[in-house]
Amino acid sequence: MQNSGTLDLKTELPKYGLPESNIRLFDAPESPDLLDYLDLTKPREQRKQKELLPDGVAESQGRPLLFFVNESRLSIPPKEKEAEFGKLRRILACRGDRAYLARVRPGELSVIPVSLSDITPEWKLYHASSSEAITFFSRLAQGHYEGKGKPDKADFVFKEMFGLLREGADRLAKLIGPTNVLSLLGRALFFRFLRDRNIVVNNHYL
Repeated sequence: MQNSGTLDLKTELPKYGLPESNIRLFDAPESPDLLDYLDLTKPREQRKQKELLPDGVAESQGRPLLFFVNESRLSIPPKEKEAEFGKLRRILACRGDRAYLARVRPGELSVIPVSLSDITPEWKLYHASSSEAITFFSRLAQGHYEGKGKPDKADFVFKEMFGLLREGADRLAKLIGPTNVLSLLGRALFFRFLRDRNIVVNNHYL
């Protein structure tokens, strides 16, 4: 998935108004600045084959606003590439941040809002030589986005999960009675917590 001739993000991103102090590159040495992004900074040997993860993020007021991928490093077929970007968009949406995803190419930046939706809107294209590009990030930080689609609300993941949890609880209550549901759900959520952090792995079941 790597391409030897990759773009220099530190040179390219300022063309779209991204201040260097706001940029966090995920291949940088470990630092407290990356603590909030540990799920996105996996060592390459721990990643699934062809797994697409962002190369970094631009923050606004200490919060992630624009995740970006250096597209020049990708060497996969166009159809597969689009599928990977759609998957990455949903992965980033699961973090619950009101944020955007960008593809960085020489002289071009394409942007969409992150979302759990399976339908990917048209990417909004910015050219590095335009005045629109220079003011892009400052406008984005103020909530102005000219592209199609709109970012989900900041609490959309909580609402989605709460709805699913309530639906599951209602179904379980019919099978085991309402008094046992809370205990069972608590155990299930704690088990999922352990699985997500690889504290419990597959070989523990053997």
